Formats: sequence, C-alpha cells, structure tokens
Amino acid sequence: MVDKLTARQARHIIEVVGASGTPPEWGFQFFSAGLDGYLKVIEDDYLGNFIHEGGSSFKVVVGTYGGGKTHFLYSVRELAWRHDYLVAYCPLSADSSPFHRLDMVYKSIAVNLMRPLTPDELLTGGERGLGAFIKAVYSDMKDALSGELEGEALEERIRALAADSVRGCENPNFGKAVRLAIEALSADDRDQFDSMLQFLTVDGWDRSAHRNTGVLQPIERSQAFATIRSLVQWVRNLRFKGIIMLFD
Repeated sequence: MVDKLTARQARHIIEVVGASGTPPEWGFQFFSAGLDGYLKVIEDDYLGNFIHEGGSSFKVVVGTYGGGKTHFLYSVRELAWRHDYLVAYCPLSADSSPFHRLDMVYKSIAVNLMRPLTPDELLTGGERGLGAFIKAVYSDMKDALSGELEGEALEERIRALAADSVRGCENPNFGKAVRLAIEALSADDRDQFDSMLQFLTVDGWDRSAHRNTGVLQPIERSQAFATIRSLVQWVRNLRFKGIIMLFD
C-alpha cells in the first residue's frame, strides 16, 4: 500500500465509487475496515503455509447484494499478491464461468489471470490475462540474460528456459503451447504467438495449424481439470507460490 495518493489515483477512486458504488480495483484499501481478523486467518493459515507448501483449499463467502463481497475479494487478491501468488478474479454467472462447463471455467481463469501489479498498472487495466503474463515471463527471462547472451545464443537459452518451465505439466498440449508462445516472442513471430494464445484461452482450435505445431487437441471439458492443474504447475515452476482463484 502506498502512503500518498496521486491526484489521478484519487480521482479514479472517487469516480468509480461515486458512479456505481462498487469498489475500485485499487484504492479500496483506503476505506477498508473490519476485515483484518478474516484476512489474518487467510494469511496465517493458508497463504503463508498450507497453500505455499502445495496444498489447496476452497472457501465460500456468503453475503447480501452490496454487502462487501467484492471488496473482501479484492482484499484477498492484494494479500495474495504480497505473498507472490498469481490471482484470477473471475466473474461468476450462467454465461461466465458456468461450473458445469469446466472448459469455460478454465477459460475464465486464463483470461483473468494477473501477476502482482502496481497501482497504475491496475488502473490502466492492460495487464490482465495469460497473454500478458506470458509476455511478462518472456521479458523477465530476457532481462535476466541481458548483457550475458545475445542473438542466436540468447534465443537458444530462452528456448531452454521455456522448456524447463513447463516440465511436469499434466496436459502436454498446454505445456507445448506455452513453450511455443514464449519461443514465438523470442523469435518475434506474432502469428505463432497469437495462434498459441488462441489455443490457451479457448478461443478456437485450428486442426491444421495447431496440429502442425504438435498441439494435438483443443482444451475441452474432459481436459479442463488437467489443464487447470497444468497452469498451476507451470506457475509454480516459475517460482510463484501458486494461483488464487476468486469467483464473484
């Protein structure tokens, strides 16, 4: 949390709360009260040890309309980011994240996945989704090697890092698509990146184009759980603590 608000940030908070009564994605911290006890339990009993050590848990928050559920979930997201988790904040309705369509649940997680963000990154809203996260992963790999390697040697090392990052992923098609997406960024191949992202976000599967890359079948209901687990496995391979999924 920052000590001072910029004029732009303060205006954004006022406009969002005044227009709809809903909390802003960032700034709710300045008018939170009464949540510390609940958040401490989540932090001490789950984020700080059980989930960090590979466990998983499911909790339900029950409240009336306008009772503060979204505000509370934003608080959990902020806390999870502080502990180096990724967070997917997903809308929950019959059309979005229907639990009888697990492929659509995975899609909602993929398009809403967010790494820890700064206040301004949150306010601009441009860092959401698996595509943005893969670009950030590639950028981190490249920055870590800058000054050490360049040209073909740099691309080869990034290919090796991408392959290592998806080892152990339960769904081999997911792992291959992630690896190819990172390689596409390294090779500046926008078409290949878009094709892999199309598969990874369940936006369509081109039998000819995807099979030619070794991505052999689309993400369907029968592979949804394995794909969600693969996403978590990949994130943990990248040394994040895991993924917190919030359905609202």
